[in-house]
Amino acid sequence: MGFRINNVFLSHSKHDMNKGLMNGRTTMKLFGLFGLLILLYCGCADRHRHKPFCEQELVDSLEVRVQDSLFSNVLYSRSQVRDALVQVQDSQVYYRLLALYGKTFFVSSDFDSILYYNRQVKQFSRNVSECPRWNDVLADVYNVEGNVWMQLNRPDSAILDYQKAYAYRLKGKRLHLLPDICINMADACLHRSDLAHTASYYRRALFLCDSLRLSEHTKFPVYYGLGQTYMDLRDFDLSNHYYELAGKFFDEMNVGERWTYLNNRGNHYYYRKNYQEALKYMRRANALVSSYPQMVFEQNFIKVNLGELYLLTDKLDSAQICLDESYRFFSDIQHNSAVHYIETQMIELALKKGNIAQAKTMIARTAPVGHLDANMLTIRNQYLQHYFEHTGDYRRAYEYLKRDCHLDDSIRSERIQMRVAELDMRYRQDTIVLRKEMKIQRQAAEMRVLKLSVSIWVLVCVLLVAGVVIVVWYMRKKREFLRQRFFQQINRVRMENLRSRISPH
Repeated sequence: MGFRINNVFLSHSKHDMNKGLMNGRTTMKLFGLFGLLILLYCGCADRHRHKPFCEQELVDSLEVRVQDSLFSNVLYSRSQVRDALVQVQDSQVYYRLLALYGKTFFVSSDFDSILYYNRQVKQFSRNVSECPRWNDVLADVYNVEGNVWMQLNRPDSAILDYQKAYAYRLKGKRLHLLPDICINMADACLHRSDLAHTASYYRRALFLCDSLRLSEHTKFPVYYGLGQTYMDLRDFDLSNHYYELAGKFFDEMNVGERWTYLNNRGNHYYYRKNYQEALKYMRRANALVSSYPQMVFEQNFIKVNLGELYLLTDKLDSAQICLDESYRFFSDIQHNSAVHYIETQMIELALKKGNIAQAKTMIARTAPVGHLDANMLTIRNQYLQHYFEHTGDYRRAYEYLKRDCHLDDSIRSERIQMRVAELDMRYRQDTIVLRKEMKIQRQAAEMRVLKLSVSIWVLVCVLLVAGVVIVVWYMRKKREFLRQRFFQQINRVRMENLRSRISPH
């Protein structure tokens, strides 16, 4: 009986033990499952939290790829951005891509599309909290918009946008692009014939390149910009100096930069009346952009210059072709200044061909619209003088001759004033820089004195600590020496006492 009871008790105990083990395993599984769910949730939350950051990194790499293929294959660049627009989910990333998408239309001179997409980005920016990355986006938007106004011959509007772009860029992360905005502002001032501020902005760009420790490669647009400025001031030696500096980097320039350099270099020789040398550079610029179908504006712009040079060198058929092709393009985009200039060239072309009726038609058709450069007015007065000489109306020819002389005197006087203003501004800038350098040197001297005084005090403290350590060490040694001598004296006394005890009486 006792044995059976024991067996029953053992069997119940074993069952309870198995049940406890099963309950423990179930609990462990539940805890494991619960932990796995927490990990999965955290992972999903982490991915969601970092998704905008990953998308921003994606846009950074996409922007580089688009920039590289913009001039070679603008349709491919545009399709890449369009595909990315469908995939992104973060609204800030989306509108950053939209700004980049609008930028691709600049190459094909589709200015309405640029303004349309930029308008959407600016509307969205009203609800965005300020941050460096978004400031860079707005800087790009206003910079591209300024470029559009420059292409449409509205330099005042361009300068306003460039100033906004500069302010946003200062609050962004991509400070290395500040010199580019300064160059654009200088170009806009150049179109306004404000050469003093033109040179000032170019020099500020050089200062920023040095301050930001940018490579020499970033300076060549400034060099050919200064070359253009001093060419307009008719300081051909200084102009040639800066063009030579820029020419050293020709192989490193992209297509747009090469075209600008060749066009400006050709203009340098044009104003020096070296038309054959000017033709060489203009032909090189034309051959360069002919390989890029999307650079329509540049192709037609260079044809205007070529048409004038062909006219001046009596290549009348070539001049007719270039002027006709460029006239159609600029009429379509309503570039009034360019249209007026081409029509002025057509007056002289008709006279050289002996077609006075066509010249009369062109004179009746053309009318100055908007801002006109003084050089353009001078050329028109000369051609109108030629026309009235051909028609025998010498009184009108003499009037235009007087106008031309008066305008030439005004231009010369204005050029002298601008030269003085440019020298004065440069002097003031150099003075400011000199003051800053003197202040920096004075602060550096104060820092050296401060460092010297700190070094002296540190040395004094080290010597004091060393002195204290030596004194403490010496006192310890002295105490140890006295203690040992004291024990030696005690031992000697004890030995003497022992000797006195064992000595015979």
